[in-house]
Amino acid sequence: MHRDAEQLIENVSQLVSPPEVYYQLESLIHKPHTSLDDIANVIRTDLDLSARLLRIANSAFYGFPAKVESIPRALATVGTRQLRDLVLATTVVRLFSQIPFELINMNLFWRHSMHTGLLARNLASLAGEPNEERFYLVGLLHDIGHLVLYLKLPDQVQKILLQASEQKLPRYQVEIDNLGYEHGELGAALLTSWRLPAAVIEPVRYHHFPSSASNYPIEATLVSVANALVHETADEQTIAPGAQRMLMELGIEEEQCAQARASAEAQLGEVISMFT
Repeated sequence: MHRDAEQLIENVSQLVSPPEVYYQLESLIHKPHTSLDDIANVIRTDLDLSARLLRIANSAFYGFPAKVESIPRALATVGTRQLRDLVLATTVVRLFSQIPFELINMNLFWRHSMHTGLLARNLASLAGEPNEERFYLVGLLHDIGHLVLYLKLPDQVQKILLQASEQKLPRYQVEIDNLGYEHGELGAALLTSWRLPAAVIEPVRYHHFPSSASNYPIEATLVSVANALVHETADEQTIAPGAQRMLMELGIEEEQCAQARASAEAQLGEVISMFT
């Protein structure tokens, strides 16, 4: 890891980190014989999280037919591992809320991140990947390194954005040229300091270089493709050749991909309201 990036993460980790309730949930989930009541008791210590969990459990995102009115029933609906990811997702949104609007439109940032997560999850389902919900979290967090840069190096970021635009270069390449590292490496370092699993960290690290992911290449590839496709949706472009090739290698047909994109776009509005 680049030394400058390491020092940046040391500074940021003192400012932003998941709440204790996240680590309590992580510990309980990995303990044998943990009951839903055990987890519910932890959730109840955070009133905002309790209310958000009930709202999510009752959303069309899960499509549960009867109204969910209790925390244990919400846990049964959402699932304990998914709940842990929801806690992290809502926490991350709040942790970086102090970045000035003139530096970055956080609404657009999270819209892109959530859209990427939804599409990565849909593509994972088409690829036959188990537990496709984990792909949503990776997609949500794939650009978190950008927020570290906005938080600690706002002037350099503005110069990088300008150079990337003027020279029509990928932003991550300009970051490497100017800083010696790019936002994927920075994001992975932050998630490492938060003690997240390698299945999340490595795909975030290599979402622009999926062929370099040695342990979780499918996760890195699907998030890379989803990220590219969401950017293309915003730019009203067709699927780039590189993304097309990766989809073919995963056995995902173009028509299936179009359906996955339409589904992600349809879900996006509700997911944004759930997390922000």
